[in-house]
Amino acid sequence: MKAVVTGANGFIGHHVVRALLREGITVRAMVRPSSQIHHLDGLPVDIVRGDILQPDTLASCFADCDWCFHVAGVFKYGEKDTQSLINQACTGVENVIRAARKAGIKRVILTSSSVVLGTARQKRPVDEKASRAGQDFLPYEASKRQQLEWARRVADQQQIDLRVVGPALTIGPEDPGPTESNRMILSYLKDPWKSTWLGGCNLVRVADVARAHVLVAEHGEPGQFYLAGSDNLEWREVHQMISELCGIPGPHFTAWHTSSYLASLTQEMWGALTGKKPLATREQAKMVGRYYWYESSRLINLGYQPVSSREALVTTLEWLVRSPHLPDSIRSSLNLSAAIYEKRKHL
Repeated sequence: MKAVVTGANGFIGHHVVRALLREGITVRAMVRPSSQIHHLDGLPVDIVRGDILQPDTLASCFADCDWCFHVAGVFKYGEKDTQSLINQACTGVENVIRAARKAGIKRVILTSSSVVLGTARQKRPVDEKASRAGQDFLPYEASKRQQLEWARRVADQQQIDLRVVGPALTIGPEDPGPTESNRMILSYLKDPWKSTWLGGCNLVRVADVARAHVLVAEHGEPGQFYLAGSDNLEWREVHQMISELCGIPGPHFTAWHTSSYLASLTQEMWGALTGKKPLATREQAKMVGRYYWYESSRLINLGYQPVSSREALVTTLEWLVRSPHLPDSIRSSLNLSAAIYEKRKHL
């Protein structure tokens, strides 16, 4: 069995590569010509250069493969040009599916997002059967939703077995970006007010998301969407766990919609002046009060067994506090818990 992975150098991508290798599957790792590939160093993979937005580069990358894992994509809040984000997502997935068909690949596993199923204003989880009617999708969420709808349409036309994994908020080590999910943790550690906010999320370890891709490829059903999450938590619970694991006080302040929006606007203005990425954007402020809670029972029926969100945070924080993403001034203020030091012993 041989699989090609697009975006193989990305956060989820290189973990999918590792999950496939553990199953004894031969992997071709596709990355863009300009991409850094140090997260693939030492792995027994065939690294090829291609771009999902340039279809003529895909034929050689996909040749002789049985499966395609389309992981490449943009996870970005605060994007000014929403239509460009949507166009890139739809064009990329169409190019991948068409190239897979030409290469004789029958099965494509698409990395989507749990947000395509919408959110709730109440404390209740959403599953794959949830109605999306009337949902107010933010630009990133809209791009993922339209990508999924377009992918299904093209897959039907091309007679491709399309299976979809929708990860919840994915955190973990070895994140090149870091991605928005790990930046959420960094933003809290950097926040002098140690603010929390209304609403909730579902935190899942990246290794579990990668394993979910393999399970869906091996045991999933054509056309199905599989939510990959772990525990549903309120944001206050998440921030309390981060504070506990890092030995710092907080959270002290609960941000409401208006205060979150104004703080994010200030962050964006400061980012524009300094050239630094803001800790939060107005798009993210609009997420305050929403419950990004999800139910993964369909995937659990395939054998999915994620670790707890707390364990995911332990694994992530152990790496973040050693990474260059955390300033020394913040690192020196932490009094790390025994759980993090215990995790370090077993690396």
